[in-house]
Amino acid sequence: MSPRLRLYGTGCCHLCEEMRQALEPWRLRHGFELEWVEISGDDALESRYGPCIPVLEDASSGRELCHYHLDVEALRRWLAEAGRDD
Repeated sequence: MSPRLRLYGTGCCHLCEEMRQALEPWRLRHGFELEWVEISGDDALESRYGPCIPVLEDASSGRELCHYHLDVEALRRWLAEAGRDD
């Protein structure tokens, strides 16, 4: 099973779209899965993630890697932990 990241955000957020676009070349190169979670309309998710979107986390552990902007160093560490840092 491929390692998986989860990205919380909303469709109307330019930072969310920027992070999705920034992650795409990494996803293609390193073969991880990227799950998009739309938080709008879900009160619990909006309360938890709304002030910090986009929020990127390791889907298996729930550990946050970064929010607002892609932290390339945090992503590299995660890839190394997942054995995908070729």
